[in-house]
Amino acid sequence: MSMFIEEYARKYKKRFVRAIRTVREHRVQKLLIDNLDKDIWLITSSTGSKYLVIPGTYCSCTDFLINVVIKRKVDKCYHLIAQEIASKTGAFSIASITDLREFFKEIFKYM
Repeated sequence: MSMFIEEYARKYKKRFVRAIRTVREHRVQKLLIDNLDKDIWLITSSTGSKYLVIPGTYCSCTDFLINVVIKRKVDKCYHLIAQEIASKTGAFSIASITDLREFFKEIFKYM
């Protein structure tokens, strides 16, 4: 585990620091959604914005769109890094979602 943390600290620098803070402040949730066999996570920023994360694949934040997808400056935003750290350390909460429509209606208020 410490090798993973050291490697990520070196590679992602400021993004890693933000990710660690996010995990330590308990702002990472794994969503258990009825009838969905895909992992979806919810990361809450320090300002209260909510971002949907599909592990290793996607984040709904602007940094992901601009710096990962368009400019290809980095391969992960700090939300994806936070999700990985939380998953590996077990430092996340779980939320069960039964009504997907209501969930997205609520989430879009914070995006």
